[in-house]
Amino acid sequence: MLDQLLNGVLPVFGIGALGYVFGLRRTFDFNMAMALNKFVMFVAMPALGFQLLANAPLAEFNFAMLGGYFLWYSIRSDVQLYMTTDMWCMGTGDVDTVGTSPSLFPISLG
Repeated sequence: MLDQLLNGVLPVFGIGALGYVFGLRRTFDFNMAMALNKFVMFVAMPALGFQLLANAPLAEFNFAMLGGYFLWYSIRSDVQLYMTTDMWCMGTGDVDTVGTSPSLFPISLG
């Protein structure tokens, strides 16, 4: 359990804490901070996630729970998409602003 905390969660919060400290000290200007943010979000964090998943023991995975999570996420995304586009009369371009991501079971927007 401590291994999962130190290898999986601590780097994420450590990066956030370093960013906070550097922001307080004004070590980076805005453009440098945006470049570092893009690097961390598009390169470093996916690499960390891939490394953690590659080293995870498959025998300890609960695939029923994982499948339930993906099913629930798909249903929730479809409901949120419906609420955003039909109930609140927002365009489909505004859906990303609200936070909906594409699901496994897309609904008709027509």
